[in-house]
Amino acid sequence: MNVCSMPGNGARGMVGCLVLLGLLMGGPLGLGTPLLGDEKPAEPVTVPKVISAKLALAKGSLTVTAVGEVRTAGYTKPTLTRVTYIKQPDDGIQDYTFEAVPPDGVAAQVISEVKASDTWESLPDWVRGVRIHGVGEGVLVKMVGTK
Repeated sequence: MNVCSMPGNGARGMVGCLVLLGLLMGGPLGLGTPLLGDEKPAEPVTVPKVISAKLALAKGSLTVTAVGEVRTAGYTKPTLTRVTYIKQPDDGIQDYTFEAVPPDGVAAQVISEVKASDTWESLPDWVRGVRIHGVGEGVLVKMVGTK
């Protein structure tokens, strides 16, 4: 005879069995899932493919806008981050990393676009262009003053 069907347990026994079953299956209070507040925020990943970039010069500043391609819908917080150098690059090309936060749950399996920009106030004279890094060969180089 199992615990759930023991005489005298009634509805209280059935509820207890359901709670036990939920714990064993890794339900909301099970060991297999984090407690509320224990979830770690999703970490950004490098955008797989850089599709295009636009450079805009205005009053000594440079605005870089990049469009990338990701494998699913639901990516958020795309960022274009300038690499910091100890010594300026000899080729005059400023590197950027292009990242976005992937969805943390189920997402539509459709190739989607993400867009990010960065404005560089007081652009140094040595800058001739930018290199935006995606994954692997997903790199795009754009020279200042070209379309």
